[in-house]
Amino acid sequence: IAVRGGGEYYEVMNAQLLPRVFMKAIRVIRSPLVREGNFTPRLGQLGSPLLAGVGRLPDLAGIALTAPRKEISVTTPLLSDHDEPLLAHWQVELGQVAAFTSDASRWAADWINHPSYRRFWVQSARSISRASLVSQGVQGRAMIVDGKLTLRLDASRPDTQGGGGGGGGGASPIDQLDVQATVYSPSGETSVVGLRQTGPGTYEAGVDAGDSGSYIAVLKPRMGAGSVGGVRVPPVVVGASNLGGIEYRQLTSNAPLLRQIASTSGGEVLAFDDARTARLFDRGGIRPLEVLSPIWQPLLVWTLIILILDIATRRVAWDRWLGGEFGRTIADSVRDRGIAAAAALDALRGPSTGETAQDDQDTLSLPDGYQSPIRTPGEQSSTQASMLDRRRARALRESGVEAPPPKADSATDSGLLAAKRRAADRFKE
Repeated sequence: IAVRGGGEYYEVMNAQLLPRVFMKAIRVIRSPLVREGNFTPRLGQLGSPLLAGVGRLPDLAGIALTAPRKEISVTTPLLSDHDEPLLAHWQVELGQVAAFTSDASRWAADWINHPSYRRFWVQSARSISRASLVSQGVQGRAMIVDGKLTLRLDASRPDTQGGGGGGGGGASPIDQLDVQATVYSPSGETSVVGLRQTGPGTYEAGVDAGDSGSYIAVLKPRMGAGSVGGVRVPPVVVGASNLGGIEYRQLTSNAPLLRQIASTSGGEVLAFDDARTARLFDRGGIRPLEVLSPIWQPLLVWTLIILILDIATRRVAWDRWLGGEFGRTIADSVRDRGIAAAAALDALRGPSTGETAQDDQDTLSLPDGYQSPIRTPGEQSSTQASMLDRRRARALRESGVEAPPPKADSATDSGLLAAKRRAADRFKE
């Protein structure tokens, strides 16, 4: 950006240096671009054709401050007393450019009456102006009209007799030349076309120019060995540019087309004669547009996807997808918890002395072969009474009272009858 914009790039790695850089740029911008005061121009680079035969130059009263160009092709023959460029010239493609940083009137008042003033400006104008092709006997021209490139060459020779034929002005036309033109299109393609003579010393040809861009043509007149009357006929370079669009090639308004566009699009043709009546910004007749975008299709797709996922989470046995070791670990944990729960329940139901009646028990098969006894209602009451007797005896021993010996139950008594007798005896005690 700095190079293309003609600026200067500062690589600042430390943010604290930004104020210093900005102050430097501000000083450059705010510095005066003009310095007035008498100074004597001094010579810089030698060999400039603009100063050929020019002696010592008078003082100047002012200068526009500029910086020297860095190109090697730039020649700076004159400098100010502070080494600012006063005169510089350089080659630009096929032409010459010159810059004189003072003026030719107010600051150069002492130059006007000096003998070198006229010589300097005449030589400068001749050096930087385009070389005259008429003096060499040929002149070419190119132009594009309606998509067609027209090439024209005018050839003449100086009339030494002073008469002059059709060429007039001390020159006579050159006829019967073989003129070939090499045309370079904007796309890079090259074509060769021959120019035919359409008048005295005049040769023309047409080439299609449908592409946008610049067309360059090299016209090569030739007669015999390439010379006419002892004067060599040099080639001529001409060019023309074809604008980018057809709308840029028409310099007048197409009123019928504008009215057709307004009628087709529902608009109107505005007159700019009176801006107050033209209603340039009136949007009253313009209907707002609504754009509807249906979204039921993507919503339907997402609904189907979510429905399938919901059914999958309910129907698929995800534990089968687990690894074998992880599944076995979960099964072992569940089995261990079941065994522990069954053991705790059995401990609450059965006596603590280990006396269990295995003969009259009905068993319940639990996982992994664990057997839990299930007692009848009468046996459960007997077991509860036995547990109460043991708790009562332990309480009596702790209090220092001798517990009475337990009474033996009759072998013919049932468990329920024995429990009732024991309850009646405890009630009496």
